[in-house]
Amino acid sequence: GKSFDNRYGQFHHADMIGKPYGASIKARKGAGGYIRALHPTSHLWTSALTHRTQILYQTDISLILSGLDVRPGSIVAESGTGSGSLTTSFARSVFPHGHVYTFEFNSDRATKAAEDFKMNKIDDVVSVQNRDVCKRGFPSVEGGVNAVFLDLPTPWLVAESANNILVHHGRICSFSPCIEQTQRFCLSASQLGFSEIKTVECILRTYEAHTMTLSMPVVTEEPHQHKRKKTDYESNNEQEKKQKQEHQEQAKENETPNEETDASMTAESTIEPTISEQTGDNKQEQSAEQPKDKPKHSQNRPWNVRRSIYSLFNNKFVDQEVSKRVYAKPS
Repeated sequence: GKSFDNRYGQFHHADMIGKPYGASIKARKGAGGYIRALHPTSHLWTSALTHRTQILYQTDISLILSGLDVRPGSIVAESGTGSGSLTTSFARSVFPHGHVYTFEFNSDRATKAAEDFKMNKIDDVVSVQNRDVCKRGFPSVEGGVNAVFLDLPTPWLVAESANNILVHHGRICSFSPCIEQTQRFCLSASQLGFSEIKTVECILRTYEAHTMTLSMPVVTEEPHQHKRKKTDYESNNEQEKKQKQEHQEQAKENETPNEETDASMTAESTIEPTISEQTGDNKQEQSAEQPKDKPKHSQNRPWNVRRSIYSLFNNKFVDQEVSKRVYAKPS
């Protein structure tokens, strides 16, 4: 009468009993989805088990199994049963002739782990014992063990006991979250004569595939000489260069005087030698023609002519006599 509910609907256990693995089971209520009955694996159990402690996932488990060289028929000793995630993977790897001895210092966790192993029907290859190996060490195992795994806060205290139950060329692995724990355990293992000691950090990186449309290159008559299509970055750079050139040209045009200014500058350059070559009589006649209100210190000086020219083209000074004199051709 029990049922399993999720976002795809309500699935009754009675509908699953007797169905072969891989069969599709439809929901009686809800969204009208379906689920498939899959054969239980250690990976599925890791995803579905009750978390009594922090557990190891397949990324770390696969590296541990490979590093310890666990295979069918291997004998494995584990300290720190926890929720039984790694223990289940050990049991699947050593099946059918191997065995896993796992030790847990917490009696409640050890009892519940044994119940889970029995429910998953792997209790024939897994033996659970309530034991604090940090204080009492590993018990003797007939024939020794091929691999030892430690998930403890102080693994260096158990290194010597683990070495005593390992067979020749056996392997040991310690899982520690802190580098200080790793350093102390590696030092203890080195002092006990272990070789090929290494520390590994396993980081999972998942790649995602996305679909995108790419434009095809333009094929010309001469395929070996066809031009490559410019990227957006190159096009933006060219636009910036064109804009800079336009700004520079505009700045030059603003700085370049117009035709009237050129003419005035020409007149200015031609009148200076004329004024400097004038005789005294001519100077007196010109001084007589100057307005009476003009300052005395500004008469008979070339710089006064230049100032008059600039003022003339700025429409601030109107002096017909000066303007005639300015535009007169030199003799």
